[in-house]
Amino acid sequence: MKSKKNNSGTKTTRKNFPKTKYYFVLGIAIIIVLLLFILLVKLLFDNLKPDYYSVESRYKNAEEKNEAAQKKNANYDVVGWIRVQGTKIDFPVVAGNDDSFINPVESTAYGWLSTKGDNKYHNVMNIYGHNIMNLGKTPLLYDDSFERFEELLAFVDYDFAKENLYFQYTMNGEDHLYKIFAVDVFDSLNMSGLPTGNFTTKEFNDHVKMLRRNSIYDYDVNVTSNDDIVSLITCTGLLSDGYYYNDIVVTGKLVVNGESTKKYSVNKTSSYEDIEKEMKGDDLDE
Repeated sequence: MKSKKNNSGTKTTRKNFPKTKYYFVLGIAIIIVLLLFILLVKLLFDNLKPDYYSVESRYKNAEEKNEAAQKKNANYDVVGWIRVQGTKIDFPVVAGNDDSFINPVESTAYGWLSTKGDNKYHNVMNIYGHNIMNLGKTPLLYDDSFERFEELLAFVDYDFAKENLYFQYTMNGEDHLYKIFAVDVFDSLNMSGLPTGNFTTKEFNDHVKMLRRNSIYDYDVNVTSNDDIVSLITCTGLLSDGYYYNDIVVTGKLVVNGESTKKYSVNKTSSYEDIEKEMKGDDLDE
């Protein structure tokens, strides 16, 4: 009798084994389906969430400022408006009508084009601005006294650069968004002002390579010869010899229709090492 019971128990175990295997495989399949569902929801959420930077039109602001300038018979035109993410830089851009133009002295908040009497859109453009209050070896990210381009120096701070990736330039009635792809510190004596104009394909590619080669960050941004770029430029005491200032140059490429304006990766390059050493070593310098 005991032998029969043992045989019966063995048979029951063998019959149940396929069912156990079935539930195990089913459980694995359910887990895979759930993971795929979670991934799909994440992708949909990433596509539906608001853009990282939203354009706010400044056309009317520029138009009103230009009308006011013309009533004063100014020797310049207000040709645009510049707005930089993460800063107070949100003011007019002017271009001189003739060689007598230096700057609009009645205003502190402005930028200017290097070209005289030219308010046309080019595939390579430069907007200059003064830096009067932030010329130390350890630049400030923000200060109440900043009214010009002083806050461009905030881009030498890695954490700031990772979080602020865009700027906006309004010109000829259109608001253009730019994705930053290079931050450079150049010797101002050798610059003589970066060129502006309609570059040929070779000139454009060489210019972009130069900017990226010297950049203190490597941005995950693709730039081709079909793109348009704008550089924002002001003076800095960083890496200067004590007699002449250098220039910081923040450059972005135009965001085309349909292009994502989400966050993207930013990494330090070897060029950042000199900046980092100077900021750490000269804390008492103004």
